[in-house]
Amino acid sequence: MKIFFVQHGLKNYGGHFLHHTRAWRNAVLAAGFEWRGLGNQSLPPSLATALSVVPLFPHVPHAEIDPDPLSREITDLLYLSEQFASALSLLTDIGAEDLVVVDFASDREMYGVARWLRQMPSERRPRVAFIVHIPDANWTTDADRRDLSGRIAHWRFAINQLRASVPTSRMFVGAIDSRLAGFLSTILGIKALVTPLISMFEADLATAPLAPQHDLLLAGGWRSEKGANIVSDILMGLKRSGRTLNVALQVDSDETRQEVVGHFMDQGPLTLDIAVGTLPPTNYLRRLCSTRLILLPYVAKMYALRGSGIAAEAFSYGIPIVAPAKTWMSDRIEDHSGSGALFYQWHPLSIVATTLRALDEIARLSAEAQQRAPRWREKNCAEASLAGMRAVLEF
Repeated sequence: MKIFFVQHGLKNYGGHFLHHTRAWRNAVLAAGFEWRGLGNQSLPPSLATALSVVPLFPHVPHAEIDPDPLSREITDLLYLSEQFASALSLLTDIGAEDLVVVDFASDREMYGVARWLRQMPSERRPRVAFIVHIPDANWTTDADRRDLSGRIAHWRFAINQLRASVPTSRMFVGAIDSRLAGFLSTILGIKALVTPLISMFEADLATAPLAPQHDLLLAGGWRSEKGANIVSDILMGLKRSGRTLNVALQVDSDETRQEVVGHFMDQGPLTLDIAVGTLPPTNYLRRLCSTRLILLPYVAKMYALRGSGIAAEAFSYGIPIVAPAKTWMSDRIEDHSGSGALFYQWHPLSIVATTLRALDEIARLSAEAQQRAPRWREKNCAEASLAGMRAVLEF
């Protein structure tokens, strides 16, 4: 049996797409199945060879193609699903006993798989699995995350088209967040299960921990939903606290670095260690593992139904976090998967106060995080994700 793992966002040596692919490849081969990795057309040949991945797809997940926001939703569904189907149609060594796993899936990929399967004789159609990491961009929830609003017709249309090509008994839908899984179950009319958020993990960094070099780390993409536009205000608040702090920061460009440095010419008791751009996985992990506390100044509504790879890695290595309440991150702290402190207002003053309180309690929080890390790693790995699919699809 062959498992075709679709990672159409995989195009370079950084980010979650890379470590998800590595983890899945190891899990598939360890389970005795044949590995077929499928990545983005921009994938460098050296990485394609190293991971045994075929560069196939022209677009990344959640791409926006139509410049007109009023027509984009339907245009991109039709165009991107057609492009996805066309790429899959190049596969020749696939049969009914095989499985296609689409990571970072949405309605576009579901409809794309449906369009592809329609072109294939029914006796050759494989099992299919979709892992949804991010809710639709136009979906919003109420304050308690119990009710969902937004357009759902495209998702229902996609799953109905898929049902016409493959029975639901040969279909798996998973979501990283339990609330998102519940909403998808209602929208799609098929039971969506919670599936693990796979953490980037290198065992040697856990067995031989690095000495802390930073008191605080802000890592990951420099984007507004991750608090990029208030980071300078947060740093200024930390500086005004008068504490001697070493802060590691990751920004998107040299221009941003110069802006931050210029803002803090007189850093006082605050020392900044600024990295620029996407870091190689090992460098990123070493930076993460040499900090006492990780700050995630994220906009809560943007993470109400989606996970955080950085938080997942923090949980894997037993590092406390500061994160917004009423999010996937806060759920993981409250269910004792990880440890940390929560802020309840997306405002620099609230975030600074929560961060300083967490630093005051860092010994307790670190002990909790270390104690909980092994269980998190056991439950949130590609092996567990594959096992969940095997149980549902019975292979």
